[in-house]
Amino acid sequence: MKFDKFTLKAQEALATAQQLAMAKSHTVTSPLHLLGAVCGEDSGIAVEILKKIGANVPRIREMTESELGRRAAAVISLCRTRLLARLFWTPKTGLMRWATNT
Repeated sequence: MKFDKFTLKAQEALATAQQLAMAKSHTVTSPLHLLGAVCGEDSGIAVEILKKIGANVPRIREMTESELGRRAAAVISLCRTRLLARLFWTPKTGLMRWATNT
């Protein structure tokens, strides 16, 4: 994908989406991040179009933020589970053990 072929506003939206993904510790920038980026600008064309068709922009923002937060929590939970599995895994028995049972 050649980003230089996008308009300046589209490049800005993609950069904002990437920043949003990084701020949430997400490894992939998804369409949900892009939606959050374009809905975050009150004066943006996307917000104006959504308002024109009668969409509830504050509700879209709320739902987007909620879903991004939920994904961040799921990623953190998965990382913790994997980290704990690595910390407490015993190759000899193949079982997990508590840290106090060293």
